[in-house]
Amino acid sequence: MKKGFTKSEDDESKKTKQQIIDDDHWVLDIPELKEKESKYIAEPSCVPLEELRWGRMSFKGFNPEIEKLMSQKEKDEELSRAEEREKLLGVSEEQMTERYPV
Repeated sequence: MKKGFTKSEDDESKKTKQQIIDDDHWVLDIPELKEKESKYIAEPSCVPLEELRWGRMSFKGFNPEIEKLMSQKEKDEELSRAEEREKLLGVSEEQMTERYPV
């Protein structure tokens, strides 16, 4: 009787020890890894690297539709640059009224 009782206790103690080992086995006590900042930039396109203005280009009337689009885009960019310069260098109406009161 004693042997049967100790045998069942041994089996239970082995099961509990194995369960404790299994639970602790999958837990790591390491600090979380921080992402390192990369000193390289991954660019999917070569356009910014080559400093290209746009993808398709045409010269000397080879593709007139593309040339029209290019000229229109150049005009739009020049207009936006001029507006930007005007905002930076220009004097607003409020500043003029403050400077020259009526």
